[in-house]
Amino acid sequence: MNTITNYAEINTLLIDVTLKIDENNIKEFVYTSLELNAVEYSQDDIILLNYLYESNIYQVSIFNKKNKYPIFEIFRVYYLNKTVKNEYDLFLNKNFIVIYKNAKPYYFQKFDYKIISDDLIEYFYKKLNIKIINIYKIDCNKVEELKDKFLKEIDNTIFENINSKRNYSYYIYCSYLFLLILFCVYSYTNIKKEYLNQKLNNQVKKEENILLLKEKFKFNAFSEDIESLFEMLKKYKLKINHVHYQKNSLSLEFISLDKNSIYDFLDNYKNAILSNTIVYIENKKYYKCNTNVRIIKN
Repeated sequence: MNTITNYAEINTLLIDVTLKIDENNIKEFVYTSLELNAVEYSQDDIILLNYLYESNIYQVSIFNKKNKYPIFEIFRVYYLNKTVKNEYDLFLNKNFIVIYKNAKPYYFQKFDYKIISDDLIEYFYKKLNIKIINIYKIDCNKVEELKDKFLKEIDNTIFENINSKRNYSYYIYCSYLFLLILFCVYSYTNIKKEYLNQKLNNQVKKEENILLLKEKFKFNAFSEDIESLFEMLKKYKLKINHVHYQKNSLSLEFISLDKNSIYDFLDNYKNAILSNTIVYIENKKYYKCNTNVRIIKN
């Protein structure tokens, strides 16, 4: 059995948040984020979570449990019998990068191109809002030495596998909710099929949703609130993927290349936001926000 996971076998996801998630809700938050981003995992996987405080980002790391430890933990041996300083150290291999904070793993990234050290310092200052103090270049032979030393002198992990005792009742509930929504959407599509031409772009769909909401509720103040909200989305150049009205609130999913535009929009409705999640879709290079906004009918 392999004891330490190879860098190529670790899948990661970065999730932007506005504040740290309560520990009581963290598992459901992670599972929901993985499902929203179509990240595959199974009961045989280890799922680790690290909160990057300076940038309000969660990094999720996933690998098969046939491996006991992630490769980014082996650098803990560097700090054995040393005074721990409150600073960021970067370990650079030709295949991956690991950042440590206070002698603990902080950030992991696969790395398959050459870049000079000064560029790395600037890159992570912009990406994670941190200042790298020390950079250690580690070749593959050194990595193997560190693996052996880690297993001999440490042989434990500082992380908790949040996938070890999953409550599948939540998953069943989500599946039921998904099927219920799917049925409602299917029924609605058949009733209003004249409005749902699949070749229409997202902008046309957004305008149709506004008209349908106005026609359904017939409340001037309520209609004005909805129209104002969509105008605000347009102002900040946020592209809508999905909108759904439910019990005095709007459930919205929209995307943007600029995370600050999302924060500016949310700030306008900070007293009406019931919940929100911001996720960076790395393979498409944009941010996706799911939020619920309270709308009160007069």
